[in-house]
Amino acid sequence: MPLIDKHIMLIIPTDDLHSVDVEAVMRITERAYSVGDCIETNLAKDRNGYAYMSVNGLRSYVARYITTNKEGLIYEDQRWQTRHTCDNPSCVNPNHLVPGTAAENAEDKRVRGRSTRGEKSASAKLTVFDVLSIRTFYKVPTSQFADWFGASQRAVQLARNGSTWRHLNELFPPIERRSYRG
Repeated sequence: MPLIDKHIMLIIPTDDLHSVDVEAVMRITERAYSVGDCIETNLAKDRNGYAYMSVNGLRSYVARYITTNKEGLIYEDQRWQTRHTCDNPSCVNPNHLVPGTAAENAEDKRVRGRSTRGEKSASAKLTVFDVLSIRTFYKVPTSQFADWFGASQRAVQLARNGSTWRHLNELFPPIERRSYRG
């Protein structure tokens, strides 16, 4: 574990904070260390790497807690999320944390290539090449593709018509739902 960085100043100013919040900010700062431009802590982390701690008897995520106090937001308000501009879930650097909506957070994930769509999905049976083949050779029955690729006929049909693998639809349009017997 990295050594605590004694050169890190208070994570956020404590002038206008309640005494409970001042104590929490001090605890975060005391356990902070630098990792490149990011600041991390040796506080507990959940399975996704987000640091958390107890504040006033309640489990609080450190990044959300910092964003709440920095931006004057309400921690319990579920209309906003903390977005990590550095893509590091362990980072608690206030300069890397901004509030945003769930849609903005999802778009960040998509744009930065961190979403689990397509082959990255744990349940994916098809590859990009498989889907392109399915869409190119539309006269081949879905049952045949299902046998070849070890997938269900339904998975092949959904890939063919663009209901799944939507991120490929613009580059390689899906086959419209209709009969291909000819």
